[in-house]
Amino acid sequence: MVKKIFIFIINFFLIICVLLLSLLQIFSNTIFNKEYMIGLLEKNNYYEKIYYSIEDGFKNYIMQSGLDESILDDLYDKEKVTEDINMVISAMYDGTSVSIDSESIVQTLDNRINSILEQNNRQPEKEEREAIEIFEDSIATTYIDEIIYSAESIEEISSVFSKIQLLLPNIKIVLIGLIVILLALVIVINQKVLKTVNTIGIMFLTVGVIDIAIKLLIKDRVHNILILNQAFSASIIDLINSIVNSFFNLGIIAISVGVVSIVLSSFVRRK
Repeated sequence: MVKKIFIFIINFFLIICVLLLSLLQIFSNTIFNKEYMIGLLEKNNYYEKIYYSIEDGFKNYIMQSGLDESILDDLYDKEKVTEDINMVISAMYDGTSVSIDSESIVQTLDNRINSILEQNNRQPEKEEREAIEIFEDSIATTYIDEIIYSAESIEEISSVFSKIQLLLPNIKIVLIGLIVILLALVIVINQKVLKTVNTIGIMFLTVGVIDIAIKLLIKDRVHNILILNQAFSASIIDLINSIVNSFFNLGIIAISVGVVSIVLSSFVRRK
């Protein structure tokens, strides 16, 4: 009886350790993987969506200014948007600085406005010049806000990511060490190979059921997530789905290993 209780307790901690190790590995391959996140944004057309979102933001100001919409043509391109967004991502993962260039947009816009005034032989008065500067600043701010949202948030995320990325390898090593120790205890307590295989099979079967349950519990609860905007929300939803799918795949593998181990140990014991 005491032996069974010990095996139950060890199996419980084995399940916890394996689940945590799986979770950390999935997070390492997704959330804390810069290349994966860039690929995810590309898959969801995030760069293109932000490009058009900036364009819509510009149009709101052009309507108020009374200028023709053509003045906003080619102020920026998709390549610049992509580079600036990737700069923000690098800041989050690598701790690099973020410097979004909006001066080129302001300068181009200012040149175009001055050209229009010259064509009409007009010299802007002080109030009109101030209004032009406010308009240009609003355009620049719109571009920066769509790209970076909040510089303070980026710095906070970068700080958290850097700490987690330093801790992850050490935590994984500790968990692997605990799993090895617990498996050794199972072997010592059971003393028989078949019982050990059966115990490990039960552990894998339980882990697999929990992994699949995670997908079933989460899959229908993420579709209505809205963070910052639709473009970013779509990427977050895809990220969560990717994570739960990873749990599901690991669950299938774990259940398969667990069932094979239990059936094999039972078959050999009977024979």
